[in-house]
Amino acid sequence: MKSEGRLLGKSGLHWLNIHLENLYAGRLDKLSYEGWVAFIENHLEDIFDSTDRPLEGRRWWLSAEDPFQCLAACINLSEALRSSSP
Repeated sequence: MKSEGRLLGKSGLHWLNIHLENLYAGRLDKLSYEGWVAFIENHLEDIFDSTDRPLEGRRWWLSAEDPFQCLAACINLSEALRSSSP
């Protein structure tokens, strides 16, 4: 059985931001979804640093409630944002 990828799209990118926020700081549950997305947008530099230099950089991802899943989500979000059509 072969799995085929699908385009992330605007909605998928929105939910990827929310997923990353949940992995990093699920304690922000009093915020709206838009607040969660804003939290991630305010940490894009940390997310790119985590992706590009996970061990040598600021290691923002290590402060997450679930660090390794957070790092994986940082990588996914970075790849999506750096693609030719995020």
